[in-house]
Amino acid sequence: MATKDNTYHIKEAITLLIKAYAIEKKVTQAQVVDAYYSVAGTLIVNHTISAKMQNETLHLSIDSAALRNELLYLREELKAKINQKVGKPAVKTIKIR
Repeated sequence: MATKDNTYHIKEAITLLIKAYAIEKKVTQAQVVDAYYSVAGTLIVNHTISAKMQNETLHLSIDSAALRNELLYLREELKAKINQKVGKPAVKTIKIR
């Protein structure tokens, strides 16, 4: 039976679980990939083969050479939008293949 002192808000409880299981890094990586798919437009998402986060670097595989070239110029803008969506500076660099 829980007493009044042992109650937590759901957000607080989830945060405590994430810290207890030491999966903060994995959660942030998943948030970054999810933010990429929501920030990037439909055209870019349709041509994205894979998006992976590793050591503060977002690795993107794009199947269109023209789009890949265009994204090279938009990297910084894309990085800023992703970091804003995640709420912290999680992405330091974006590598496009």
